[in-house]
Amino acid sequence: MDYLNEYRIRKSVWFLRESSRDIGEIAGLAGFNNISYFNKKFRQYMHTTPGAYKKMMTRDSLLAE
Repeated sequence: MDYLNEYRIRKSVWFLRESSRDIGEIAGLAGFNNISYFNKKFRQYMHTTPGAYKKMMTRDSLLAE
């Protein structure tokens, strides 16, 4: 189960970086049916929340331009 969750988190990271979809939609696309569980697992693997990660990636991409 850990491998599957890690794979799903990596997939969600890609969506957070490359799309403008909201967090709930990204959780579903990555295979998580429960947003609370997604948030918990995302924090476990990435040490931040999905929302904070998305903001950080958005800010970093704006600074790179």
